[in-house]
Amino acid sequence: MFRDGTEEYDIWVQLDQSFRKNQSDLASLFIYTSSGEPVRLSEIAKVDTGPSYGSIRHVDTDRTITISGDAFRVPGPVLVMKAQQALKDLELPDGVQYKFTGENKGRQETQIFLGQALIIAICLIIIVMVAQFNSIALPLIVMTSVFMSVMGVLLGLIVHDRPFGIIMTGVGTVALAGIVVNNAHCYAGFCCQIT
Repeated sequence: MFRDGTEEYDIWVQLDQSFRKNQSDLASLFIYTSSGEPVRLSEIAKVDTGPSYGSIRHVDTDRTITISGDAFRVPGPVLVMKAQQALKDLELPDGVQYKFTGENKGRQETQIFLGQALIIAICLIIIVMVAQFNSIALPLIVMTSVFMSVMGVLLGLIVHDRPFGIIMTGVGTVALAGIVVNNAHCYAGFCCQIT
């Protein structure tokens, strides 16, 4: 396959029909060495027939075989965990490895992004509240409400036996943290006005 920008072109190289009638024709082919001397293929390789792949797929120059499937009524993280447990004791030959991609890879990237977004949001909220209240204690009290709300989310997932979905639960947890901080901020501001 030849790639030119976003275009892909399949390239096929075949001998003329008269030179590929049987296995001995292939074994008698000449291959030129780096010095330019012809060497018969049968002298450097064994020509044999057997099952093979129609094409060899590469990802980052590594040979790749992709195995995919659909999970019927099983959440993706649960399925990945079960597959990892089943493959835990699998002994692979040298140079062979497996990894989970697709939805699992996207979920990991989203998890990293949401974690970073939550940490940055908490830091910015603390900085704004320290500047507003001219105190470190009040922002820390307000931020404890965020951790309490996250604990409530996790407790709710455990009670209802639901998996932590990165997209839905993660975004919902970040949104809930924003609402809780807003409520705690209003309450802290009201307490400061009373005293």
